[in-house]
Amino acid sequence: MADGLLQISPPTPFEEQGFIVRPRLFAFDEIAWVRDEARIVALRRGQAGRAPAGQAWTAEAPAGTVYGAHLNEATFRKLAAHPRLIAVARDLLGEDVYVHQSRLISRFEEASTDIAWRRDFATWSATDGMATPRAVTAAIVLGESGPQTPIMYVAPGSHGGKDISGGGAAVAVAAPFGSVVFYRADLAYAFNQFADRRSSPLFLVSYSAASNLPVRFARDEIYAARRAAAPIVEADDCMWPASWCAAG
Repeated sequence: MADGLLQISPPTPFEEQGFIVRPRLFAFDEIAWVRDEARIVALRRGQAGRAPAGQAWTAEAPAGTVYGAHLNEATFRKLAAHPRLIAVARDLLGEDVYVHQSRLISRFEEASTDIAWRRDFATWSATDGMATPRAVTAAIVLGESGPQTPIMYVAPGSHGGKDISGGGAAVAVAAPFGSVVFYRADLAYAFNQFADRRSSPLFLVSYSAASNLPVRFARDEIYAARRAAAPIVEADDCMWPASWCAAG
């Protein structure tokens, strides 16, 4: 406070736009091998971990998405508990966090055009009973992207209830390998809009504020958390390949 006046901080880009991009949060050598792991997990798990047909929340993610890799796949467990991701999530939400959900979008299968606009909180509120949109998703880029092959599309400011049905507010987001896009649970976003252009694989980790635990548990734990257990944070160098570390 100065001269008796209350100093009000201007809104941050995240508060104003509903998303931020952290370019190259992970080094190329640190994260490039995870793309191969994504292929292995997607092929090995087959239909396991994919949204059951006929569920009201089936459209929550593109066809072929694998849920819950952070629970039983060592690579993705470490990535979801990485201190760089946890630190940003805690900073954006202002308190401790837990992992509500993870989704691996491998994009190794041929997929049809996916132009659906989504707001994660709409599903989490209706299906899981999440009380407020105090949650943020980290979309980790596991491939190359550019103007013609964006990671995703967002509607900046749509978390304020802005109507995006016309699509005019769409902004394409592209970022290098190892970058992370953090976006609010109530932000409108979409994935592939062109069937003939292959987009980067993504690993989505959704962190919710510890005080924002869902109250309905209709889904198996691989699809949505049942308790607000804080992740055991890994060491900062946990994603470096073991062979590289052994070589010094």
